[in-house]
Amino acid sequence: MATHQAIRWQGDTGTYEVVWAAPHQRLRGQVLCYRGYRVEMTSGRTRLEVPDGAVSVLLGLGGDLRISSTARPDVAHLCTSPVVTGMRSRAWTASHSGRLYGIEVLMTPRAAYGVFGVPLGELTDRNVELGDLFGRGAMSLLERIAWEPTWSGRFRVLDRDLLQRMAAGRRWVPQVEWAWRVLRDSHGMVSTAGLAAEAGVSLRHLEGRFRQQVGLSPKTMARVLRLQRVLRLLDNGAPAGHAAAVSGYHDQSHMCREIKAMTGQTVGGFLVLRGSVRPEQSAADRVPRQVTSALLK
Repeated sequence: MATHQAIRWQGDTGTYEVVWAAPHQRLRGQVLCYRGYRVEMTSGRTRLEVPDGAVSVLLGLGGDLRISSTARPDVAHLCTSPVVTGMRSRAWTASHSGRLYGIEVLMTPRAAYGVFGVPLGELTDRNVELGDLFGRGAMSLLERIAWEPTWSGRFRVLDRDLLQRMAAGRRWVPQVEWAWRVLRDSHGMVSTAGLAAEAGVSLRHLEGRFRQQVGLSPKTMARVLRLQRVLRLLDNGAPAGHAAAVSGYHDQSHMCREIKAMTGQTVGGFLVLRGSVRPEQSAADRVPRQVTSALLK
């Protein structure tokens, strides 16, 4: 198992550690990464998380995390036990009071469909207790992780559990598998009607199966993929007009409207949040090589 990246910081306001690791070789391409975190700070923080095309499992080992949708900021989910956050079509926030310890597992919808054994449409834009999906296996998994003294040991526990579940899990139907690959490889720059025609099924049929097995409709998935591409370009300093054109937006205004609708932030506002953090407030992204997070002031 190779560590992708580790961020460790220590100062007058406390300590901060995030460790990313790749999963077992047989899980790669399906499980995107493991993300271990341990925060001991004198004050809390709130992160903005944008739609990223991933399903997340939050395995808390200490501290409390509050999750809420930017569409309903007054309604928060307090994560006191392991939680699955389904595919997202809009941004959400995650807050803690200064102390937080645990692991996040980030996986593709294909892996999640096999691991959880339920239609992913039932998890879309929701936070669901892992115990509702795994039964007693959820707490057993958490206890085995907590027993391990090192990050590597904790990640190995996850490898073993996920390998078993994926081997026995559901599989996507061929039309969904194919449509997902085309959408992913084109960064969402294909029409859903064209997808259905090439798959040899009706648009209604493809949309229904895709929503059930991926969690979003093909059209919404395409929006998420375009958002991720344009945010990467903008974050790397690309001019807005160029970023909009190569990401499939009609023009720069269209890009700005989409970013505002899906993140709750203007383009400029989001980039300011990304660039105005101190080391202990790192806006480190949850998924490697994607722009997923920003620290809210």
